[in-house]
Amino acid sequence: MILTGYVRRLAVAITPEQIIAPDVAALGDPAVLAMQCCATVDAHLAERTHEGDILVLPAITASLHPAAQSHSEHAVFALQAMGCAAIICGDVPAWWATQAAELGLPVLVQADAVAALHEGAAVRLDLERGTIGLFAEAGPTLATGTVWQAPALTPAQCATVRRYQLLVRMRRVADEEDYAG
Repeated sequence: MILTGYVRRLAVAITPEQIIAPDVAALGDPAVLAMQCCATVDAHLAERTHEGDILVLPAITASLHPAAQSHSEHAVFALQAMGCAAIICGDVPAWWATQAAELGLPVLVQADAVAALHEGAAVRLDLERGTIGLFAEAGPTLATGTVWQAPALTPAQCATVRRYQLLVRMRRVADEEDYAG
């Protein structure tokens, strides 16, 4: 499973509650989730994020408390509503990455890529192999073709991401063709 997109960076580690506030998550409106996603950390992230972009950040920190795990689903939905197709981070709890992948949002852990990738860089993710590749110049220190290795997703996780991406594509086509009305 290959995903391509442009990097959207956050400079700080975040929690699921910073991704989307619990009171906003309770509204359940995808448009509100998208516009409020990460707003407490970067007020303009939603404005500059487009469908298929890749969020790059130092870490996602989350509690093992059951309520925190429940809210993490809302955080994943908010990131997806904003247009985020994948996450590259330096650190994340394994359960959070697994939960996100099971909801269709792949998380690749690769600290060197996080340190090197700049806002707007074009990247290619091979989820089955766990590679992160740069395919457009991203500043003076990175060359096209730079590749980082991360742990790969499982075949089941790749299948879930594939289904989710197909749904996104089908919705886009339906909207563009005005099948709804």
